[in-house]
Amino acid sequence: MDSTEVFIRPGGPRPDFRLFMPFLWGEGRDVDTFGNCEAGNPADRSWTELYVRDREGSEERFEIWPVEGADPLVLRVSSPRPDIAARAAWFIATETDGTWADTPEGPPHSPNALVDRLGKDFDLAAAAERAACSIWRKATPDAPYPNLSG
Repeated sequence: MDSTEVFIRPGGPRPDFRLFMPFLWGEGRDVDTFGNCEAGNPADRSWTELYVRDREGSEERFEIWPVEGADPLVLRVSSPRPDIAARAAWFIATETDGTWADTPEGPPHSPNALVDRLGKDFDLAAAAERAACSIWRKATPDAPYPNLSG
């Protein structure tokens, strides 16, 4: 499987991984996920591994894994689709106040330098608004499911 890779140097903790879904596809999307959240808590912000696959026909997917031996942390975002890799990379770099590069050692770039790679059909402003308004923004490690609280 050929894959596009983008490397992220996060500037801080990762976002709640559930925010990727509203950003990429909208709330309520049926997806398959796997990651390494602390103690299985989805609101954990220290995760370094994430796999997401859309189950609603498109089969769009991406993976995020740490680059072995990188210190400080460098995350590899990969996807068979270059636009999906760029979208996921833009989101995590923006959310963490981080930078991206085409190689693990490459020169750092601002997330906005990825905009041309997101795809002509992708509405970045709408996607960012969906993520900004998501219920998962209210999740904390002590209350990971704000949608279930009274």
